[in-house]
Amino acid sequence: MGEKKTEIIRFDTPCGKELFFPVATVTGSNPGPSAVITAGVHGCEYPGIVSAIRLFKELTPEDVNGSVKIVTITSTAAFEERSMFVTPYDRVNPNRVFPGRADGSYSEVLTYRAMELIAGADYHMDLHGGDMVEDLDPFSIYHRGDSKELNDLSYEITHYYGLPNMVVTEKGGLWPDDGTTYANVSERLHIPSAIVEVGAMGVLDEPSVEKHLFGLKNVLRKFGTLKGEVSPVTPPEIFENMAWVYTG
Repeated sequence: MGEKKTEIIRFDTPCGKELFFPVATVTGSNPGPSAVITAGVHGCEYPGIVSAIRLFKELTPEDVNGSVKIVTITSTAAFEERSMFVTPYDRVNPNRVFPGRADGSYSEVLTYRAMELIAGADYHMDLHGGDMVEDLDPFSIYHRGDSKELNDLSYEITHYYGLPNMVVTEKGGLWPDDGTTYANVSERLHIPSAIVEVGAMGVLDEPSVEKHLFGLKNVLRKFGTLKGEVSPVTPPEIFENMAWVYTG
């Protein structure tokens, strides 16, 4: 017998600011692989947040084999303060300090607890998009480490999400991925993981939400967590580096 539930998971931090995660879980009527989805690591990247919420609303236990756990907003303080890239309490970008520390700064505790929420999954997707001053073409990223099995499964997440561009990163590579969600989930938790980026300029737009929803459902079907046929996708263009271009 499956179920749908929502909860707020709370933690104290050494700086005295409460940390909390809204978590929505769909447990399927049948056994199967468990997926964890995180959104809102950056609080102004709205299409991913809305996609995560909408996915939970659309899924039913009858649709699911195994479970889908969704952290709908990972950095709630940044979301509430409309703080670009960084959390407002320590001005740190969470996606540079994974895996975090239980006794660290606010952002380090946030990332440490987020890792706890991801632990035990069979695979993980982290939803992103262009923050309020950031324009981009949709792309996905996965970490290439020493495990071919993890590399191949992480590639499958990025491939079946269906975005036109894919970036492959390595520790100490052209674009070092130390401190990122997906690299630490892969290396430390031994879970296939990817970041998927759709959206731009902190705008909430329906086409970006729809792209995220297509990708989420297609990957869930590919890994057997969501019932239904996998949609074919066009292979992405693959890059091993990326750079930000700044305007004056």
